[in-house]
Amino acid sequence: DHFSFFEPWKNIVNYSIPLDHKINQKELLNVAFKCFVTAKKDNPKNKRCNTTYSFGLMLESLCRRYEMISIDIVNEYLNEIRQDEKKLSKLTQMEKEVLNQISTFIMMAEEDDDDDSDSDSD
Repeated sequence: DHFSFFEPWKNIVNYSIPLDHKINQKELLNVAFKCFVTAKKDNPKNKRCNTTYSFGLMLESLCRRYEMISIDIVNEYLNEIRQDEKKLSKLTQMEKEVLNQISTFIMMAEEDDDDDSDSDSD
């Protein structure tokens, strides 16, 4: 699964690409995005990338469990693509679907953060 796959890489990624290295963080996310789309294209039956939230699960692992990429970077990445009409128009339908998964991930992460802050006030 996504969580066990990334676990051995946590320390080396966090050392090589710390959360405060925003440009490198975005590149890491871009590489993950491209690899995911390629894997999905090459093997549509691949269970790691054939569900409607497969990339979201990868982000759960990369961002929330192992903190290899900050959620702020994911949000910036998504906004930059969506605000660039030229870049957006060049995306395939599959890439647009992955962007929707990123959007869903961000929304769910923000809701979880809101729930956590609500419980802190009790």
